[in-house]
Formats: sequence, structure tokens, C-alpha cells
Amino acid sequence: MIYKLSKNIAVVFGSKSYISKNEIDLIGYGLFTIISKILYCLISLIMGILFRCTFASICFYLSFLFMKKYAGGVHASTELRCFLISTFSIFCSISCIRLATIYECFGWSIIVVTFIASFFICKYAPIPSKEKSIDFVERRRYSRISKIRIFILWSIILMLFVAKLNNLIYAISIAIILESILLLIGKKALRIKLSDDIA
Repeated sequence: MIYKLSKNIAVVFGSKSYISKNEIDLIGYGLFTIISKILYCLISLIMGILFRCTFASICFYLSFLFMKKYAGGVHASTELRCFLISTFSIFCSISCIRLATIYECFGWSIIVVTFIASFFICKYAPIPSKEKSIDFVERRRYSRISKIRIFILWSIILMLFVAKLNNLIYAISIAIILESILLLIGKKALRIKLSDDIA
């Protein structure tokens, strides 16, 4: 789907001599990453419009990308499965943002869960995957960056609290919660994979 489109674009670039033949796979993967992020941003925007929390939906997606880059998480086995899981995750997340803006008690519950989610991210990030293995030095670096990014997001949350922009607080909080869920699922999947390899 998206990967095939990206690869075809890279092949066209290669045939026009814009890039070398050796760079086709690398450029294809880069285009796949960019197109995927744009697609999911559009999905977040559309759902935000439908749920009447447009700006919050974009804030959620950007916060999620900000955390996921170094924290890692679970990766789907196929592109279609990735699309379906990602779309469903975005739908659930934006639904929660909307519910939090309507029901104040639900909003406060989200803040409490965000504290717990932040702890899990600080404790377990990063989680490697079969697509992206990391060595000890990278793991320490990514762990430090993940903690710094959690601190940055919480600083933004505190500023938004002062400004009384609760819908944006919920957006960032849900992004942190979603990343922690993916992190814990990825950790469990990695443990199962390692036990299978040993067996």
C-alpha cells in the first residue's frame, strides 16, 4: 500500500538519475515514513473535526510523535495491520479527549492515569523491535531523551493548566497514555520473542 507507493516513487527517482540505484531502498523507506505520518495526521484532523476538537486532535498527534520517536513501542507485523491498529488507536484517543472535555471527572481521571503512564515510559523506554534493534549506548541515550521529553510535555501541561486550556491538556495526556500502552505491549512482545528464541 503506502510502502509500495513509496518504493515506486523511489524507483522513478532512480530511473531519472535523481538518486543512485543503491539509495532506492533508503529513499523508499524515508518516503514511507513521511507519507505515513502525513496520512495519520490527516486521519487525526478528520476525526478531530468530527468530534469537534480539531486543534486538540493535532496537539495529540504531534505530542504522540514527539514521545514515540525515542520511546519506541509495539510494531505491527503487516502494513495493513499497522494501519488498522493506528487508526483505531487515534479514534479511541480522540474519543477520550472529547469525553474529557464534556465530563470533568473523566478529565481528572486521565490526568491521574497520565502520571502512571509517565512512570512506565521513564522506567521502560526505549523498547527495541525487530525492525530497529538498539545497542547499550543507544538505549541509555534514548532513555535519557525519553525522560527529557516527558518532562517537556509535563511542563507544557502545567502552562496549559495556568492558561485553562483543558482540552489541550487532555490531548497531551492521552498521547502519553497511548505511548505507554504501546510501550508495555512492545515490552511483552519482546519478552515472548526472547523466550521463543531461547527455546
